[in-house]
Amino acid sequence: REITIQTASAKKPYDGEALTNPGFYVSIGKLGEGHSVSLSVIGNTIEVGEVPNTINKESLCITDANGINVTRNYEVTFNLGTLTITP
Repeated sequence: REITIQTASAKKPYDGEALTNPGFYVSIGKLGEGHSVSLSVIGNTIEVGEVPNTINKESLCITDANGINVTRNYEVTFNLGTLTITP
């Protein structure tokens, strides 16, 4: 089963604090009934500019309603959102 996971984007003016957004969602395809996804979204930036909202691919885990890991039943593509800090 093919799915695409999209990480969230975020934007803010520079304030010296890190910008992160741990959000993600299945943007293309559909999970099997009762299945859920966990994933570590680790993108962050402090500087003015734009960076991809990256992930830890090894953290991807898709489980069924019984908590059994069914990740191997999926072909997963990732689209990374963007973290943007403006001047």
